[in-house]
Amino acid sequence: HLRLLESVITHTNDAIIISDPGPIGENGPPPRFVNEAFTRMTGYTYEEVADAGLDLLRGAKTSREDTDRMVGQLRATQSCTSELVIYGKDGREIWVDAHVLPVKSEEGDVTHFVTVVRDITEKKIVEAERLELGARATAVIENAEDAIITIDPQGIVERANGAAETLFSCPGESLAGKGILELVQLPGGIDGPGDAG
Repeated sequence: HLRLLESVITHTNDAIIISDPGPIGENGPPPRFVNEAFTRMTGYTYEEVADAGLDLLRGAKTSREDTDRMVGQLRATQSCTSELVIYGKDGREIWVDAHVLPVKSEEGDVTHFVTVVRDITEKKIVEAERLELGARATAVIENAEDAIITIDPQGIVERANGAAETLFSCPGESLAGKGILELVQLPGGIDGPGDAG
């Protein structure tokens, strides 16, 4: 069983840190082991983090609020999880999903903490690009001279730009939530005044 566990820890792509139970300082429990994936991910060896602690991984975008929350949970011997930015030895920003689990003896005492760290940088980049594209699309729709309305499958308006509100004689009033049949009966709609049909 020990050889099997050692093989899993050695060959997994997730970084694994095994730490002593205490004393837990502001930077978390002192590390006693890191696997090869940790070194590949961060560039730091076990000797480097053993001497300086995991504070080496902090940087400008590392959330102090998240790390303080995690330390508080560990002091209460609770498991914790967080998505946060850490920094590699070369200064590279790395988004990670970190899970810390207390390992307890049969008597219920915490003997170690095991931290599993997964690199989610690529996922975060894709999310940021999607948000940026969404913001650009919204800006184009809002500033278009043509009336643009989106409706759901039930025919209810989800959103309408300013040109659509002006067309339907509702400047400053949101068309969202109105039914498409309700729109055609508004003053500017196809059943409104001035429509020969």
